Amino acid sequence: MFELKRTVARTAFKDLLGQANHFLITILVGLEGVRSGKVELGEEFSTSWNPRDARRSAERSRHFALDLALVRAVDAFDTYMMLCRRHPCVFHSSKFEAGFDAAGQSTSKRLIVFDKYLPLANANDIPLAQTAIDWRNKRVHSLSNERIQRKLETQLVLDEERFLKNFRGLEIKEFLKRYKGNEAPSFKDAASVISLMHSLVEKFDRALLDGMDVERYTKDCLGQRLSESDHKTSEEALKHSCRQIWRPGPKKIEKVKRALRLIGVHSVKSVEVCQVPDAFVEALIEMSSAEAFEYLSDRGEVAE
Repeated sequence: MFELKRTVARTAFKDLLGQANHFLITILVGLEGVRSGKVELGEEFSTSWNPRDARRSAERSRHFALDLALVRAVDAFDTYMMLCRRHPCVFHSSKFEAGFDAAGQSTSKRLIVFDKYLPLANANDIPLAQTAIDWRNKRVHSLSNERIQRKLETQLVLDEERFLKNFRGLEIKEFLKRYKGNEAPSFKDAASVISLMHSLVEKFDRALLDGMDVERYTKDCLGQRLSESDHKTSEEALKHSCRQIWRPGPKKIEKVKRALRLIGVHSVKSVEVCQVPDAFVEALIEMSSAEAFEYLSDRGEVAE
């Protein structure tokens, strides 16, 4: 059996945000060393770093790092949504596509469209994400005058116990206080937003996989991946890849399976997320290099 566990959009998201907590903690640990005076200055920085007050500099740098963590989390989430719309698009309907396109450049509006077509069980995660997006905008764009709607704030406060339990002890009232005061997020705020974005992407991605045409999506992903090259046109790159992978011989089967792994399709004993039909994979393996090129360049159909 074969399984597709995530879209290419989620893979890109994980590349952007997968180690964010580790990186953030490492930076903050280093800044604590600066604040306490335990860090020795390396020669590389001796001519460019000489603060009058190391403690104050460390505190301001901490705020800067936490701002960047908030920005990275929101931008990675926005990147995920945009990649879902690009080829190979994973939206289920033309209305979904039209609604997303109408949202323009607004991350908040894109989120609203995702929530409309892929509603979540924990609906209050959406207001929390909207608040994080607005907070990012306020910290990045000094002229931003966005304010959380009163009804959303009420929703969040009413759900404070769940946030405290599920988001690393997040105290939602303090979170909102820092947001409304246009302060830098705390470490707990930033870590909670990172966790929230991972959770939202996982749930949205699962819903998208549940409703997709998996064979078409796999075909499009494979064709796109094998067409990538810095030195050839996409058609030349695809033709070259097909000749290498579908070359007759004992290694052909493993080469095709390896190509599928590049786009997230793996051989499994039991399917947990989205099954890619065995017949589809077997037909793909049986192709000649010319047939594979015709098929992946969207000129043919897979043989059943």
